[in-house]
Amino acid sequence: MHNFLFNSARGSRMPEQTSDYRVAVFGAGGVGKSSIVMRFVKGTFNENYVPTIEDTYRQVSRKL
Repeated sequence: MHNFLFNSARGSRMPEQTSDYRVAVFGAGGVGKSSIVMRFVKGTFNENYVPTIEDTYRQVSRKL
């Protein structure tokens, strides 16, 4: 994955260094795994969240 940044001092575009990571979240039932993932992915926390009862897979790209 390559993103480009504009360098105004040089007046040129240069590739931005990026890295890809895969994260797996494990834990006992009812401890908040889905809630912490949704907080990271969407930036929100839902106090009325319905517990997850199946495997869930999500993909997100973030700049760190």
